[in-house]
Amino acid sequence: MTDTPNFPFQRNVRALLTLPNYDHSGNAWYFTVLGGFSFTAFTNDAAGQRARQIADSSIEYVFPRKGTDPVGLGALRQSVMLDMRNGYFSNNKLALWLHTWVSYTTKALTTSDGQKTLNDMAKHNGRDLDGTAIIASVSEIDNLFSKGYITKTTRPLSDVLRYSICPVIKDPRDGGIARDQFLAYTRNADGSALEPEFLANFQSLQTTGRPAN
Repeated sequence: MTDTPNFPFQRNVRALLTLPNYDHSGNAWYFTVLGGFSFTAFTNDAAGQRARQIADSSIEYVFPRKGTDPVGLGALRQSVMLDMRNGYFSNNKLALWLHTWVSYTTKALTTSDGQKTLNDMAKHNGRDLDGTAIIASVSEIDNLFSKGYITKTTRPLSDVLRYSICPVIKDPRDGGIARDQFLAYTRNADGSALEPEFLANFQSLQTTGRPAN
């Protein structure tokens, strides 16, 4: 929407769409989407190559629903995960991310060891829209991948959805989330929130300026 800027260097545009995400340790954050781009957006000078290095090491894990586009953004089984290690707020000032799609393998879904691993995870994290375990941390991704229980896929270099610009709200307290922002969260078939902690926390921050807990 358009609004009056607070500072002369700002445009008169505000982003109201907000999305929830896990960080590398499973903590809750909120971010917005400003665009997507291919490798051609990076300039050939030192600054452009540095920006690309940052993007390639800043992973946005995306979890597509089974039976949908395996490298799509429109049908997710749970909230995304942003690997915010290595000083995200100080080192990734352009909020650049590499989309990486995560899907469970047949080995995870059909073998006894795979099912045990997923069931143990589900006891702690809950279940996604496919009925499989929610993945909430990078250590879980690394463990699942090492056992052949998930695949990790990126789009080609020339694809405009290979990279994204998704700034995370650094401090959502005390007006960091405005009253007219809205949260696009993963919903169950009945419309309820799959991960209700994201919604409850967002609503508390929006109305009181403080986290829910």
